[in-house]
Formats: sequence, structure tokens, C-alpha cells
Amino acid sequence: MVSDTQEARDFLGVTGDLSLKIKTGNVQIEGLGDYLRETYSRSKVVEILVKVHYETETLTIPSTAKPRPNWKLLDLRDVGTHYVRSITYGGDLVASLRFTAKNSADREKIRAIVQANLQADTGSFGLGIEGNFSRLQEDLKDMSTLEINYYATVPIKGVPNTMESLMELVEDFPEQTKKVNKGKGVPLTMELFPLSAIDNDVPRFLES
Repeated sequence: MVSDTQEARDFLGVTGDLSLKIKTGNVQIEGLGDYLRETYSRSKVVEILVKVHYETETLTIPSTAKPRPNWKLLDLRDVGTHYVRSITYGGDLVASLRFTAKNSADREKIRAIVQANLQADTGSFGLGIEGNFSRLQEDLKDMSTLEINYYATVPIKGVPNTMESLMELVEDFPEQTKKVNKGKGVPLTMELFPLSAIDNDVPRFLES
């Protein structure tokens, strides 16, 4: 369960600098980025986040690989400052379950009920709590409405609008990821190395 933007960033593993770049459009990231760019008032909302991170494979340049013999003669504007040493493929899914209080005064009561049912203040959403969540929905139906939104890096079949369909999506997400890019999914992370690592004459660049 997350109470504010900071807790959401921490749960998703996104730094403040990266979050700012995403929100201003300087960095485009599917899935997590779509969630972080969304704006809404939390004054009446209690939110539970579900994250699925699935990796299929990592492709790495062999340690024996050598750069092109004439690469230093190329235009530096085309060459850049870094090279990609490895790429990890797969898929990311973020689901947001938002209980919106019908009366803002009930928000803390809803939060307490959510904590009692899920037995967690923050952290991951386990598949074993489906029964608890069903009871939670029943307990809160008179004082709140539930909205489920999802954000993914790969196409998702169907739109989960109930707890049951969300759990099915979470369980089936690896298979849906494998339907993309001949089983690899999409690029998730890259390992970047500065060109100065292979040639000391290349200027070093600091992260901005």
C-alpha cells in the first residue's frame, strides 16, 4: 500500500531524478512511466500497487569482442559517448488499485481496514491474499469505490476490472510477454559503458 508519490517511487524502484525526467517528457518509459506521469488527487484515495517484473534473457557483448578498427575516425556526434554492453529483455506490469472514499473523512478508516486485511503497510502484493482482498472489497463497498488501472510494457489481453481478472493477468503475464518479439519481450534495461573504458583518449562524460 502506498500513501504518496514518494512511497510509490520507492516501491517501483524509481529515483527522484528519473521520475522528474519522465514527468517532463525528457525520458520515455512505457509502463512505469505511464503510471508516474498520471496525476490525480490522493486526498480521498487509498492505493495498492502491484508490480510484476519478468525477465526472459540478457544479451551481452562477449568480453573478447573488439570495436571496429576505424571507429575513432568517425564523427564523434554519430559515435556518441557510451556503448551498450548488455540488454535485458522481458516485461513489466504495474497495476494500481484505488479505493476512493465516498466521504473524505473515511479515508483513514479505509486505510486502517486495508492494512488489517492485507497485513502490510507497504511492499509487494502476494497472490495468497486473494481471499483477504475479497473480504476487503465487501468491507469497503459502502464507503468507497474501487478502480483498477494497469500499465504494461507489452500488449495486454483483456482489461482487468475485478480482483479475479487482475490475479489472472498477474499469473498469465509471463506468457503474454513471450508473445512479443519472438519470445523475448521488450528491452527492459541496458548496461552502458563509457567509450573511455575502451580508449583512454576519449573524453569522460559525467551523468546529467
